[in-house]
Amino acid sequence: MMTHGGYKHAILTAIRDNLAIAQRAHAITVGRAEAAQDRWSSPKGLDRDALVHRFMEELRALRAHVFLARTSEDGRAGVREVILQRNVRSVALSASPVILSLGVASLLAEMGIEIIPLPADNAPSTRQEYKHRLMTADLGITGADFGLAESGTLVVRTGPSEGRLVSLVPPVHMAILTA
Repeated sequence: MMTHGGYKHAILTAIRDNLAIAQRAHAITVGRAEAAQDRWSSPKGLDRDALVHRFMEELRALRAHVFLARTSEDGRAGVREVILQRNVRSVALSASPVILSLGVASLLAEMGIEIIPLPADNAPSTRQEYKHRLMTADLGITGADFGLAESGTLVVRTGPSEGRLVSLVPPVHMAILTA
């Protein structure tokens, strides 16, 4: 059994190692057609499609793999493809609205993939077990709240439904966001 300091060291080591891997990120942008929410609009005078394509270009320049899904089913197909290509057996999964709207958990269950969900309670023993399981995840999937077209930056909020460690500890991070 690891101590609190042992988990901290292991997590920081995993983060350091994973940051060294150039091709660790995947981003799936779900187009407007079936986006769960269209909460934000592009600034006046700017073309949304041009911003999405600029964002994708900047992500690719950072050596991320990018997939543009026009429908929810296309988004699910993109998730499925990454899982099959990387021979993923376990996924740390956030509970962001875009993850829920795409039905990622049911897709993973259909594929026989082990799901490591965020813990329901914040008890120390629960958090410790979660961190232990997180260290074994092949992939972390989160939603992203924003994408900055100019730099290819993903903005991921943290909170009860979005754990920061999901995007940092597994060797591969997949961010899903709506355009």
